[in-house]
Amino acid sequence: MKKLFFFPLAFLAFAIAAEANTDSNGDGEWRLDNYSGFPTDTMASVNGNAVYGDRLRVKFSKGRCEKGYLFTTIYTYKNHPDLLKLKNQSIRTQLNGVDFSSAYIAQVIKPPKATGHSATIVIGALPKEGLIVVVAASNPFTIEYLDSEKFKASDYFDVLENSWNSKNARVAIEQAYNACKLL
Repeated sequence: MKKLFFFPLAFLAFAIAAEANTDSNGDGEWRLDNYSGFPTDTMASVNGNAVYGDRLRVKFSKGRCEKGYLFTTIYTYKNHPDLLKLKNQSIRTQLNGVDFSSAYIAQVIKPPKATGHSATIVIGALPKEGLIVVVAASNPFTIEYLDSEKFKASDYFDVLENSWNSKNARVAIEQAYNACKLL
């Protein structure tokens, strides 16, 4: 039970920390992130093309480096009354036009003084090579959030698609993986 509780909290902490972590060169290139406040995790990330601050991230954790988590954020200005209750809600997604069924909303937060909400979407966990294949399969890499019978994404989110540059993805994911092995 503790692991189930900790996992969403870790993503919440990363989502908050990531708000201040932007590309210094602004070219949308993947890079190894340095979050000194999280000494047991390493990440590679890139800013979104449709919504710049919605980063696509790959996270590796100390002692579990063999699998990395692919996740992103969605910033929305919609003010649905149940928005903050979406924790663990499954969300239908397409990655590069292919249905992907394991995605879920890890949490939704309203940052202080913000006019909108930020949701962290966990796409799934894969071995390093699988993550590289998925992310680098096309350039740009796209995620579309689709309505389904169980959950209507368009009721909660105003931007239903984002894309990310795949440039340097392989190198950055390898760097994050190798950094994890050194933790």
